[in-house]
Amino acid sequence: MHGLKGSGAPAPQISPEITHSISLENDRPEQLVHQDTHLFSGSLDVAADATHISLGGVRGRPDLLTVVDTIRVANVAAVAATYEIRCRDTSSVGPTATTALNRDNRSRAGKGFGNLGSVVLIFDNTNFLTVAAYVASGLGPWDRVTLLAGDSDEVAIAPFILTGTAEMSVMPGDVNTRLVVSFGGYYRPLAAADLQV
Repeated sequence: MHGLKGSGAPAPQISPEITHSISLENDRPEQLVHQDTHLFSGSLDVAADATHISLGGVRGRPDLLTVVDTIRVANVAAVAATYEIRCRDTSSVGPTATTALNRDNRSRAGKGFGNLGSVVLIFDNTNFLTVAAYVASGLGPWDRVTLLAGDSDEVAIAPFILTGTAEMSVMPGDVNTRLVVSFGGYYRPLAAADLQV
């Protein structure tokens, strides 16, 4: 653009604030839809079970790149509780699957804020007697947070990037503990280049 007004850039001592760059606001949330990227969120309230661990999480899909960038845990118990984030490269057997909600009502051919059937949320309180039983083929903890009774906190370790059937879950450290957890993030179609890292 400066070339239209003469040869070269203005002398810096006259206009140091003028540079040869264009800044596009393509990282703003409302622009994601134009990149085939969609915002999601979902909340789970998993009942306590006297002999099993309660867990809630997000499971990847083979056709999507799913990024979980917000995790919020609420301790609704009358005592302090510790919660862990665990990950697996393959999906666990047992948890019930549901889907997250869309956060942009322009997305997906006018489906609005409704259920997209895209990002998979999982929850369970009947299959795992201990945290170790869930993570037998998994990794972690990626993070551990202790919350006082009635407290809530956003876990700072996110984001998690999920492809294939990988999953990440939040679970209390003890049985007979109710889990209230919320997730937020975005997803887009998985491209071959996403797997070349």
